[in-house]
Amino acid sequence: MRRFAVVAAVLASTILSGCATGQMAPSPIDRLVTLSGQQVDAYAADGKSFLDKGGSAAELMEKTQQAVANQLKDPGAAQFRNVRLVENAKGTVVCGELNGKNSYGAYTGFKRFVGSPSGGTIESTGSRYAQVDASANYGLNLLCH
Repeated sequence: MRRFAVVAAVLASTILSGCATGQMAPSPIDRLVTLSGQQVDAYAADGKSFLDKGGSAAELMEKTQQAVANQLKDPGAAQFRNVRLVENAKGTVVCGELNGKNSYGAYTGFKRFVGSPSGGTIESTGSRYAQVDASANYGLNLLCH
């Protein structure tokens, strides 16, 4: 549902910005790719700031896992694997895989994530359109391959 709201907001802002300038605005897919990359850059800057303030790599990974797990229906049941630090030009992000429970209490399977102590993005696989998922996952795919 939250992904739908993000896509709807991107579509609305793209349409409105194109009308206001009289120029052809970027496509909603292009805008989603840009936003995905910007989000990962923000996570990287946050991770760098955390480490610059004296936080350890282990603390960075732990706090990021907490932030990502808090997005789930049952944060206490979150399972993590392959968690690691990845650096880019903007700083450091935490990449890994996460398994969580659905509304029925069943685990849904591992999905990749990228994040920092301020939050994270879990791999999008729920769209009816593969291109929307691929665009939403652009930043994640860029760093967490």
